[in-house]
Amino acid sequence: MKISGNTILITGGGTGIGLAIAHAFIGLSNKVLICGRRENKLREAKAADPELLIKASDISSPSDRKELSDWAISEGVNILINDAGMQREIDLTRSIAALDEGDNEIRINFEGTVYLTALLTPHLMTQENAAIANVSSGLGFVPLAIMPIYCATKAAIHTYTICLRHQLQAKGVK
Repeated sequence: MKISGNTILITGGGTGIGLAIAHAFIGLSNKVLICGRRENKLREAKAADPELLIKASDISSPSDRKELSDWAISEGVNILINDAGMQREIDLTRSIAALDEGDNEIRINFEGTVYLTALLTPHLMTQENAAIANVSSGLGFVPLAIMPIYCATKAAIHTYTICLRHQLQAKGVK
C-alpha cells in the first residue's frame, strides 16, 4: 500500500485510534478526511491539526452514510479506513431493553461499516492505489463477557474483511 499522496477517509477519526491514524497519515503527506458523530470532537481535532478535513456524520444513519460517501468521492478519496465504533457493557440477562438503551453497537460497529464500504467500493475500484482497512479488536477473537455485542460485531468485522479482501483481490483495491 502506498502510504503518501493519498486521500484518506477515516470514520471515527475525531478521537482515539482514528485520530491517531489521521495524525500519522497527515505526517506522511496525505489529504485526510475524518468523520464522527460528535462535531465538537471533530472541531478539536481540526484545531490541533488544521490540515484535517472534517465532517459530522453518523455511519449508522443511511442518509448520513450517503452524504459522507458523496463528500469523500468529491474529495477524491482512494483509501477508506473504517474505525468508527462504540463499546458498551450489556447485561444479557436483562430484558431486550438492555440492547436498545443508548446507541446501537450493531448499526455503528458493523452495519455502518458494511454499507459505507458498499457505497464507496465502486468509486475505489476506479482509483489508483486504492485500499480499505477495517479496524477490529482482539475482543473479536477472545470476547469479554460484559461486552457481548461489541465483541460479536468486531468478530463480524474480521470475517467481513476476509471476504471483502477475496472479492476485491482482482479489482485493484487492497
